Amino acid sequence: MYILGINDGHLATACLLQDGRVIACVSEERFTRIKNETGFPRRAVKWLIETSAIGPGDVDLVCFLGHRAFLGSMVRSEFKRGLSHISHTPRVWMRRLEYRLPSLRPVGTAGRRAVQRIGTALASGDRVKPLLEVLPVPEDRILFVDHHTAHAYCWYGSPFIGKPSLVITLDGEGDGLSGTISVAKDSMLTRIAQIDDTNSLGHLYSQITEYMGMKPLEHEYKVMGLAPYCSEYNIDKTYPVFAELIGLVDDTLSLRVKVRSQLVPYYLQERLRGHRFDSIAGAIQRLIEELIVKLVQNAIAATGIRTVVLSGGVFMNVKANMCVMEMPEVEELFIFPSCGDESGAIGAAYYGYKQCCERQGLPWEGESIRDLYWGPQYTDADIERYIRDHNLAAQYIIEKPGDMIQHVAQLLGKEKSWPVATGGWNGAHGHLATAAFWLIHLTLISYG
Repeated sequence: MYILGINDGHLATACLLQDGRVIACVSEERFTRIKNETGFPRRAVKWLIETSAIGPGDVDLVCFLGHRAFLGSMVRSEFKRGLSHISHTPRVWMRRLEYRLPSLRPVGTAGRRAVQRIGTALASGDRVKPLLEVLPVPEDRILFVDHHTAHAYCWYGSPFIGKPSLVITLDGEGDGLSGTISVAKDSMLTRIAQIDDTNSLGHLYSQITEYMGMKPLEHEYKVMGLAPYCSEYNIDKTYPVFAELIGLVDDTLSLRVKVRSQLVPYYLQERLRGHRFDSIAGAIQRLIEELIVKLVQNAIAATGIRTVVLSGGVFMNVKANMCVMEMPEVEELFIFPSCGDESGAIGAAYYGYKQCCERQGLPWEGESIRDLYWGPQYTDADIERYIRDHNLAAQYIIEKPGDMIQHVAQLLGKEKSWPVATGGWNGAHGHLATAAFWLIHLTLISYG
C-alpha cells in the first residue's frame, strides 16, 4: 500500500509510505535551493515517483496537510490575487480598530474565520491541479487532513505505538488551531483539548522574531540562541510585558492571549520600546519554557499518562524541549524530528494509511522511525563523476586519507583546507571555515 503525503505550505515537502513505513521523504528546497520553499512540492513529488518506480495506479491515497492553503500560497489567478490585494487595507484598518477597542475581538475573530473559509474554497482547486499534472490520480484518492490531526499522527512514528501516550501539538496556526492535546491508545487518537489560532504561542515567538528585525518562520532559532546571553536582571525587566500578554487559563489546557494573536505586533510596538534586544529574547524564551512545562503538567494531571509525544513547529525550540525532558512527571518522551510543517506531510500520510487500512479491514501496522535518511543519496563515484563532467577538477581536489578526522584536525591547526571555489570566501578565514565544516560534517557522520 502506497500513501503519498504532501505539505504544500511553508517548507514544502513530500513523503511516501509503503505499508505504513516511510521509504522516502524530501523537501522542495533541496531541489530549488530556495530556503523554506513554499507551495506545491512538484520536484519532490516527481523524485519520489521516479525513485520508487510507481505510477498513478499504485498510489492508494494522496494526503495534503491541512484543509486550506498556507498564507494563500496557492492562489494563482489574477482574480484571486486582486481579491486578496483589495481586502488587505480593510483588514489592516479593522485590526487597528480592534486593538484599540478590545470589545470588538469577537467580530475580528468571526471575520477571520469567514476569510479562512472563503480562502479554503477558492484555493482547493489550485492545490489539486499541480498534483494531477505530476501524478494524475483519481480525485477520490485525494484527502485533505486537518492540520493538527496530521501533526498529532506523527505519534505513529514514535516507539510508543500500542502504549497509552499523551500527544501534544503546538505551532503558529493550521486550520484555525495553534495547538491540541490528544490521548493515543492502541490505534485510536482522541483529542481532549485544543487551542485556537487567536491564542497562539507559536505566532508570538514568530512575531518577536520579526519585531527584532529577523525573518519569521526561519530565524526563531536565533532568538532562542540569543536568550542565554542576557542577564537575569534584564530578563526580569522585560518578562512582565510577555507574562501580561499570554498565559494559561488557570490550571486548564487552554492558552489565552490578551489581544488576538494577529494583533500582537501592535502590542509589541507599544510595550517594548526601550527594552534591550537580548532582554526581549531572554524574556520570551523564559515564558515559552514556563508555559510549555505548565501545559504538559496540566495534561499529565488530567490524563494520568506520563508517556509524552510532542509535534508541531513550537517544539523546534530545543531549550523548551529540554525543560520538558527534565520534568519529573514525564517518564518517556518522543519529539518528532524536524517537527514543523515539513513533517506534517508524514503525519498526513500516517493518517491516510490508517483510513485505508480501516476501509480494507486490514490491521494498522507499521514501525517507528529509526533515522531521517529518506532523501537523495550520492556516492563517492557520483561526486567524482560530477566534478569530471563539469570540468571542476582545477577547483577541487579529492583526498581520501586513512584517518579523516586526524587529517582534518591537522588542516585546522595549519589554517589550511582544500581549495575554495572561485568567488567563494577566500583567504585563511575561508580555508578555516571550510575545514571546520568538513570536521563537523564528518563527526556527525561518525556518530550518526
